Amino acid sequence: MYFKWTEKNSSGILRLSIMPTQLRTLLTFGLLSTLLTPGVLAQEPSAHFTLVDPTCANNRQKNTQISVEAWLGTPTTFDCISVNEPEAQRLIEKTAATLLPLVIFDSRIEDHPAFAELSRRYWMTSFYDKEQRYWRVSELSLAITPGLFLLNRERKPGEIAIFSMFNCPYVPMARKKINEYIKHNPNAGFSVKTRFIVTNIPSMGGIISPFGPEALEEDLRQVILQEDYPELYPEYLELRKEHSFKKALAKLDIKPKKIDRQKDRALELLAKDARDVKRFDITGSPTFMWENQYLIYVIEGLGYQDALSGLLLDARARARCEEEGMDPMPPESAAPGTGCSPCTSCVGGTVPSDS
Repeated sequence: MYFKWTEKNSSGILRLSIMPTQLRTLLTFGLLSTLLTPGVLAQEPSAHFTLVDPTCANNRQKNTQISVEAWLGTPTTFDCISVNEPEAQRLIEKTAATLLPLVIFDSRIEDHPAFAELSRRYWMTSFYDKEQRYWRVSELSLAITPGLFLLNRERKPGEIAIFSMFNCPYVPMARKKINEYIKHNPNAGFSVKTRFIVTNIPSMGGIISPFGPEALEEDLRQVILQEDYPELYPEYLELRKEHSFKKALAKLDIKPKKIDRQKDRALELLAKDARDVKRFDITGSPTFMWENQYLIYVIEGLGYQDALSGLLLDARARARCEEEGMDPMPPESAAPGTGCSPCTSCVGGTVPSDS
């Protein structure tokens, strides 16, 4: 088995690089059981944690428990506190949490075989409450859990955003599926938006694409097309599979210079995407964001279609709940991870020459 710990990224988040074929094995049998001495699992120590989540009334909490158990390599038990309860708000303020689930262990976790490695890697950090020491799973180490609820963000009702790498073939497929759903559910109030996986590095001139200048130029065109020509943007994506951007724009009767003149505005729009890409360490395409509040990753073996199907089902349920004046449940999703990344199929496609 091949794995390696990588350095912290610019957000301070530690990443584990794993051969894709081994990822499900690690999740199934427990990551740290492969790092620690033989016999750890035979002892089967248990751990108890407190879970703060948007709601405690669905399967999301069980899925989080399964993920935490795979992470620790041992069984767990937990108590759930809904985000609307006063105790949940107190814990969120105490830990300065910016996203949920918030997973908290008391000091007994220090006796767990996995603890030393987790704390050394800063995957768990301590805090004090009423003179007692507690340990929380650090934010975005929570990428082990089934989707993240982002606190203190304005809700954008019905919006399904897709974070996309340059030329990732799965994003047009996802957009097509969502648009088909919208077509058959015209009163649901859903919309789809592509966001772009780019980075803002002032020392290198500002916004850059991990796939180079040509990819950035295409992202700049697409972000303006999506804003100014939303009804033509899906057709442009289809045309780009076979044509250069100039030919694609010509078929849509759009002059390239009209798009190019919007470069400054396009850079401002991409800067907003770059902030969320950095904040949430988004490296997989597609990654979904529901209503600007739920971040839903995709994992090897649980592909974008599984995540998207679940998202649309939850979107429909949410719309129905709101029509009936009920509180909706948060979306269930595939486990976090990477659907396609710079080392897989997103760089395997070709872009027609612009000559």
